[in-house]
Amino acid sequence: MAFGSTSSARRSTLVRRLPEIVGLARTAIGVAHMIAPTRANDLIAGPDAARATARATARTFGIREIYIGGGLFAATLCAPTSVRTLLRAGVAVDVCDTGPSP
Repeated sequence: MAFGSTSSARRSTLVRRLPEIVGLARTAIGVAHMIAPTRANDLIAGPDAARATARATARTFGIREIYIGGGLFAATLCAPTSVRTLLRAGVAVDVCDTGPSP
């Protein structure tokens, strides 16, 4: 019985900290796109990742990720009522990223 309750407590802690973890991860991805846009965008853009327009786009996405991720992390500490809204914003921009481009 003790093993089950310990596992449940760990899972509960992880679930509670998940928005914080997602915020930090998004921020880290954003920083990577700002610091090394060619390398961070290589998987998506392939050989075109080194082009100036691809680097500028990667940096723009990096700024967005830092904004959403940093905001989410800060909200977990200072404004818990905003966490759900920021999570939804992150999902919305991710869905838009996966849609067909014009």
